[in-house]
Amino acid sequence: MSAKLRTFKIEVPVNYDQAWADAIRQGAPNSNTGSYIWNVEDQFPKEKGTITEKLRFVQFGSSFYHQVVLDYAKEEKIAHIHPRSIFATTEKHPKLADEQDEDYMYLNSGLTCTVGGSVHVPRVRCFRVGFRGARTDDVGREFRSSSWFGFRE
Repeated sequence: MSAKLRTFKIEVPVNYDQAWADAIRQGAPNSNTGSYIWNVEDQFPKEKGTITEKLRFVQFGSSFYHQVVLDYAKEEKIAHIHPRSIFATTEKHPKLADEQDEDYMYLNSGLTCTVGGSVHVPRVRCFRVGFRGARTDDVGREFRSSSWFGFRE
C-alpha cells in the first residue's frame, strides 16, 4: 500500500468554540444549504478552545474504500481529524487544491456520522479556483484519487 500513498502536512488553528454553522460557512462557503453536514455536529467528539493542529493528509490511490483509511490509522497509531479541522484548513487555505497542484480535492475525515440510516464521512470539496463546499459521503462508496483523508500528527 505504501507505494501508492501521497501525503502532505499542514498546520492550522482549529476553533472548537466557533458555532458549527459558522465554521462551515467560513471553511466551505459554497456548501449547499440542504446538505446533511449542517445537522451532524452532535455526532462528533466535543473539544474546547482553539488548538493549533498538525495535520497529515493522505491519498490512498486511484481506488480505495473507507476500511483502508481505518486500517492506516490503526497501523500508524494516529487519530482521524475532526471535521472542524477540515473546515479550518480550507478557511486558512482557500486555494489548497492550487497549492497542492490539483484541479480539485476532497478533504475527508475518517470519523463517521449516521445520515438517514447510512454511515457517512464529512468532507470538503475544494477547487483550484477557490470553490469550497462541505457535505457528507457514504462510507460504502469507492473513493478515488481526488480523495484525501486527514489525520492528527
